[in-house]
Amino acid sequence: MSEYTYYDFLSIQRPLTSTEQKALDRISSHAEVTSRTFSVTYSYGGDLRAEPLDLLARYFDLFLKVDCWGTRRVALRLPKGALTAEQVAPYFTPSAGDSFKEHGEHAILDLDLDRDYDYDRDYTGYVEGEGVIHTIAGIYDELLRGDMRPLYIAWLYRISNLFVEDDYDIDEGEDFEDSIASTPEPPLPPGLQTLTAAQQHLADFFELHPLLLAAAAEASPPLPAQPTFDTLPEPLRALPTTEKDRLLLLVLRGESTQAATALHTHLREGASSQAQSSPPPRTFAAINQRADDLQAEHDAQQAAEQTRLLNERLDQLARRRRTAWTEITDILNSRKNSLYPRVINQLLDLQRLAVRDDHLDKFNKELVELTDKYARLTSFQRLLLDANLRKP
Repeated sequence: MSEYTYYDFLSIQRPLTSTEQKALDRISSHAEVTSRTFSVTYSYGGDLRAEPLDLLARYFDLFLKVDCWGTRRVALRLPKGALTAEQVAPYFTPSAGDSFKEHGEHAILDLDLDRDYDYDRDYTGYVEGEGVIHTIAGIYDELLRGDMRPLYIAWLYRISNLFVEDDYDIDEGEDFEDSIASTPEPPLPPGLQTLTAAQQHLADFFELHPLLLAAAAEASPPLPAQPTFDTLPEPLRALPTTEKDRLLLLVLRGESTQAATALHTHLREGASSQAQSSPPPRTFAAINQRADDLQAEHDAQQAAEQTRLLNERLDQLARRRRTAWTEITDILNSRKNSLYPRVINQLLDLQRLAVRDDHLDKFNKELVELTDKYARLTSFQRLLLDANLRKP
């Protein structure tokens, strides 16, 4: 069995210099280096000969790792001050490797959402990482704008995986699963019902169950309207002229990211001084139960639709019942084995029709006559047996 591990790095704010590209190329013979990316794939074991977060801090803005054992790791290098430790800490989960650390003029947000591979669990197959980093790159700008939906998605993924890892104990003998179930959700961001493309790709990368996400999103308020000149938030209107001039100078210098970071910091600080109304936090157990309810509703809707389609088909069959029996005998008389499965499907529908319309005795009599008449067609008789249309 191959042991797939994939590392991908993306520079969003600037292209890499030729010197930097050469330095990266020397790290691994498996590396693919461009002016914006550094990708390494190991298919038969192996590990990167460098600390990923060190590479992120030095060269890049976004890092992703995925492997065949269930690892889903995403890390970002954000401008210092774009987010605070107090903001991100509620979205971290117990037993996870999440971290938020300042590093010079930047802060490293590491969502190390590793999960233990369990041979008893039903995986759909590991997710390959090639190209994923470009589909989720938008979360970088979203986090700079204070959009916490990517962090909530990461929390929901991790807490749902911890919930099924019920073979752990925590201090004082408390059952681990019960502890996770009672965990309150972090601050609920607006707009979970209308994810951006990058956020949806992030949820898909984490293999987050869509109904669990839908359950969490039900309480999420809509996104606020984008500000206009007439609705400019008061914290920005109140900025001193010198601060506004400083931000304009940053934009003129091509440092628009720093300017945007400063503006969002002013907004955050202004908002923190005002009373904020938000729905009370739910426990993960409540969100998970609502997801189960949504699944039950979905299953019931599917079952009702299947029943409706079946009845439509049976209604059509009822109008041509004698013709259907004639078609069956015509196929059997032709001795075309490839058409026998069609006969079986037709017989099964005739049986369903008989059950529905309460003439099963008549159907059984006709079926016995048919099986006796074509007793020498061994392949047909075998198919009858497999479909439980005759006894051994």
